[in-house]
Amino acid sequence: MAKQIDLAEGGYAELDYATLATFARINADGTLTILDAGFLRLVIMDPALPVDFAIAGRIRFRDGARRAEMKLVVSTPGGMRLELVSEVEPALHTEYGDGRSHAMLAFNTQMAPGAYGEAEILIYLDGVQVRRLVFEFVPVG
Repeated sequence: MAKQIDLAEGGYAELDYATLATFARINADGTLTILDAGFLRLVIMDPALPVDFAIAGRIRFRDGARRAEMKLVVSTPGGMRLELVSEVEPALHTEYGDGRSHAMLAFNTQMAPGAYGEAEILIYLDGVQVRRLVFEFVPVG
């Protein structure tokens, strides 16, 4: 079950799902296109070279919530760290049920891992960690 976060402005937000992928996009109709989702390992030639990957998911809002602060923290085995902070708001015309709406998440990046080994992505909503995604950079062969 997703962790509900009480928002400072009222209402609730939760990370419904999140996955790793090689590419993610939010389409014009509000759906997601996600390629090669759910991997645990990325096979790479050289950890000094940049690698493309993405994080995709959906944030649900309830009880009139209209925005939440989302933070992604990506850490590579070589010590590289990337932090992205963004205000997330429900997309237009996503209302359903009793006071619910949602926002899709598609973040594509390119990073050099710096070493083979475990990478970590932490996802926060309004300062509360709601998900930890882990995968490995492994050598060819």
